Amino acid sequence: VVNLEDMPNVPSRPRRVDPLRVRQLAFGWTAEDVSVLIKPLATKAKEADGSMGSDVPLAVLSDRSPSLFTYFKQRFAQVTNPAIDPIRESIVMSLQASVGPELNLLEESPHHAHQLVMPQPVLQNDELHKLRNVDHYVFDTETLDCTWPLAEGPEGLGRAVERLCAEAAAAVGLGVT
Repeated sequence: VVNLEDMPNVPSRPRRVDPLRVRQLAFGWTAEDVSVLIKPLATKAKEADGSMGSDVPLAVLSDRSPSLFTYFKQRFAQVTNPAIDPIRESIVMSLQASVGPELNLLEESPHHAHQLVMPQPVLQNDELHKLRNVDHYVFDTETLDCTWPLAEGPEGLGRAVERLCAEAAAAVGLGVT
């Protein structure tokens, strides 16, 4: 088992920093998101008040080009008492995630330990850079591009998904984890 936290830091290459508006558009931010959500956080250090429900129209009916994530809505809220808190309840909870081959659970071998353990499923840029440059005999990584040319419009999504699946299958066929 290899822990991502124990891996040496890798010198990172300079990242291209797009203008703020370009990044906001890439992540599907709207002017309303900035004025209603971000501005109160930045100016008053408090979250905007809101309701538990969603009155947002379906993304499929939008005249704009919504991000892929706006097509999915959570339809319930699970409330726990006390609140689930993996930081304060670390004895009984963990956000750790592992990647690597999953073998038969009913067998035991040294190959079952070939897992890369990450402290949480959402990675910081430096952790992602470590993962991309992992130097371990069991792991080999590949970065796949999930974008498509703007000129192809929404129709390009299907082709991009097919290309991405084919590239992922080819990488796995070459032993990439």
